[in-house]
Amino acid sequence: MNLLKSIVILNLTGFLLAVCPSGFYEDDCGNCWLPYCYDYVSHNVSYDSSESSCNGPTEMWVIPGDEGDPFFNNYCDSCPEGFTPDNCGHCWQGYCYTLFADPPHTVFWDLSETECIDAGYGFYPPGSSDGDPYFGYNCEGCPDGEIEDDCGVCNTGEDSPYWNMTCGDCNGDANGYAMVDDCGDCQLSYCYDYITHESNFDTPCDGATEVLVMPDSPSNPLWNSGCDPNACPDDQVEDCAGVCGGFAMVDDCGVCSDNYYCYDYVTHQTNTDFPCDGPTEMMVMPDSDYNSDWNASCTDCAGEVNGYAMVDDCGDCQSAYCYDYVTHQTNTDFPCDGPTEMMVMPDDPSNPYWNSECSGCAPGDVINDGSIDVLDVVAIVSYILGNNPLAPDVIDCADYVQDGSVDVLDVVAIVNIIIDGRITSSATEANLNINDNKVTLHANGFIGAVQMTISHDSNFSINLTNKAMVADYNTNGNSTSLIIVAPDSEELFYTSGNFIIEEIIVANEESYIPVDMPSEFMVSKAYPNPFNPSTSVSIYVPTNDFVNVSVYNVMGQKVATLYNGSMAAGNHIIRWNASNMTSGMYFIRTESKSDASIQRVSLVK
Repeated sequence: MNLLKSIVILNLTGFLLAVCPSGFYEDDCGNCWLPYCYDYVSHNVSYDSSESSCNGPTEMWVIPGDEGDPFFNNYCDSCPEGFTPDNCGHCWQGYCYTLFADPPHTVFWDLSETECIDAGYGFYPPGSSDGDPYFGYNCEGCPDGEIEDDCGVCNTGEDSPYWNMTCGDCNGDANGYAMVDDCGDCQLSYCYDYITHESNFDTPCDGATEVLVMPDSPSNPLWNSGCDPNACPDDQVEDCAGVCGGFAMVDDCGVCSDNYYCYDYVTHQTNTDFPCDGPTEMMVMPDSDYNSDWNASCTDCAGEVNGYAMVDDCGDCQSAYCYDYVTHQTNTDFPCDGPTEMMVMPDDPSNPYWNSECSGCAPGDVINDGSIDVLDVVAIVSYILGNNPLAPDVIDCADYVQDGSVDVLDVVAIVNIIIDGRITSSATEANLNINDNKVTLHANGFIGAVQMTISHDSNFSINLTNKAMVADYNTNGNSTSLIIVAPDSEELFYTSGNFIIEEIIVANEESYIPVDMPSEFMVSKAYPNPFNPSTSVSIYVPTNDFVNVSVYNVMGQKVATLYNGSMAAGNHIIRWNASNMTSGMYFIRTESKSDASIQRVSLVK
């Protein structure tokens, strides 16, 4: 192996605070991988190459995590051949190390143990040495049998030659004496000659008249020399007025109140001769109930300093007042000190003005007539369909289930109140059917509401069932939304024109239930039959399909092609105008890719 090849160089003391050692890449499993040079013909891998030297005709440089890298994130529970797991389950390989190469502390990954020893270097299997900087490197805590030294590095004990080897002081010196003082400055130790009064940093201090002065020594004039002379001592805190150990406080108005004083409760005199140690003295803090300056700059919603006005739930500013419980008169001549007067706060239960401007409707009572009935259901359905708006303060009453939106769940909850226990069985599933332009819904119990959105042609019309508590719809262009509340029959509506059901929601009296849509190709009976001169058939296509509709006479001859092409999923009406045909019997054949039907019709002129 060519030892002159560019190699990976690692400083053994320079990477111990990283997630992975310098030059390595960590994957999601916690493994650390080196980049390598890969020969995609010989499949040889070289870790001791550099990117610039990886330039052979069949060589490529691989960064861990590159597409096709077989190692990155692929060895979470095992290790590749030649690698050994440490106590954390992370994979490492042995390496060749020498202190005396140029530069020193050089690691070779590609040398075998024999090649390493023949070169005069040391070979280290994973975890074989206390000083192995890799094995167990990326673990949380120390492996069994090891403890953490003062540098935060795991070692076998204080007798290990590597104990505290990697520590650095604030000056970056391993096992140095530099310390950070109370001002945040890094101060150095130094040698002081007590005869010449000279100082130097040539440690150890082995001169005949030299002593070592530690950074925090009382005799070191530099310790804490850079601190702010106006800073508070460690046992005091600066208050909002900038006084060390002061009592000033920020009140509810955001103002720094520094009005604290000593009060003599006999003479009623005040002073600031702290501490308040007179026999009849007490200290009045800024936030004391007795201190008139506290919150003096605050204003209530009426603009009064330290006033009592409050904003109620309707957003209105309500004032406090004085109430005479004998004369029943009110006034705002505070304080309320009349012999029969009492103060009524804005939010007092006896204050008739509090929340007086709010909407009076109760949940569900949308029209606010004092009862919950079908009129409220009609109003909510009309709002959901967009036919009629609701006032903002009434929308909250319509949101009966209080989920933040007004929808069919609010409708069925109110229906449940109106029906009041008359439901014998709630539906848990339903099936929708489309036949002869009629849409029906079969369910296994009570249906509270059906909401549907359908798209259609411009010549579309719809007739909703009249056997329901409420049935309403809104058409906007080629889209119709409808809601049918508590239908009393399976028939929902019938239509004229082609349509597609875009969305359907069905609920019982408390929740949504699943709906099975038609899954088969269906053709209705022609209507009218007999006819003159036109008749129609309704075709339901569950998914987009190719459809052909043709008319044949009794001789089997095709006399008309009514439709031939792709047909979108949904319901379609095909009409035959036979005004140019003679009276007689004809056959309409409807055919899709999966099904076909033939029906007989009679033209009578």
